[in-house]
Amino acid sequence: HSAPASHAMMASSTQQQQQQQLSQKDALKPVLPQHGMLFQEHIPSAVLCKPKLLPLKSFTLERLELLQRDAEETVKRLQLEETGGGPSDGR
Repeated sequence: HSAPASHAMMASSTQQQQQQQLSQKDALKPVLPQHGMLFQEHIPSAVLCKPKLLPLKSFTLERLELLQRDAEETVKRLQLEETGGGPSDGR
């Protein structure tokens, strides 16, 4: 029993070797022209870029908030001058 099994394994390995040799012979070899144009197919692929960090608030929004804060401080200062200016006259 063991002799035919080993013979079958040797036969299958020989067949595999023959198939590999045939596939190597059948493999296409690239042919480069001596002159003329050479075309190459471009396959699009993903391009990894450095991540861009975006500000949480836009510069315009920050500027508007600053202007609004300045306006509120000016209004408070004017209100304090109106209410606080009377008693500080020295009366």
